[in-house]
Amino acid sequence: MCSELVKSASFWGLIGVILGFLLGEGSRYLRYRLRIRNLKCIIRQELKSILVQIPQKEKIVTQIIVKLDEQQILPGVSVGIINTGYKQYIKELYEHLSFLQRNCLHIIYERLDVADKTLFSFEHDFVSVIREKIIDKPFEAYKGRFQDILESYDVVKNLIKGYLDGNPTDVFHEENPGTH
Repeated sequence: MCSELVKSASFWGLIGVILGFLLGEGSRYLRYRLRIRNLKCIIRQELKSILVQIPQKEKIVTQIIVKLDEQQILPGVSVGIINTGYKQYIKELYEHLSFLQRNCLHIIYERLDVADKTLFSFEHDFVSVIREKIIDKPFEAYKGRFQDILESYDVVKNLIKGYLDGNPTDVFHEENPGTH
């Protein structure tokens, strides 16, 4: 009976359908895994670019601080930090990143975004503060804000280095809750 089954066209048709299905699904799964690997690579390359870009941002912020010490303002408009890969692919990558990786990336990119927004709006905001007399000592207040940004850049550089080394920082201290 087995030999008759093996000789039948319907048996081989069924085998063909099963093999076709397995090959199709296997190929789809391999393409999917390759895409995730490539997207992770894009984020890593973007982080490397950010590490190169941060010293330029630090130079601009330092120049702004010097001008504030001289009671002058220097516009903070500059090239924005690269974040295209993160913004475009984080939703797709989210489930493929560890808890620490997700949190670390979030803090890296949010700190950079806050710094860029502060730099880009500085001149307009400062003029408004002066005109409306919102702050008593605006030069000192903004100097402090920019010193905070310099410190934030240091934090971001360390977070990026840890991430790239495969050791993302537990930014929310969730792995060891007693270390808050």
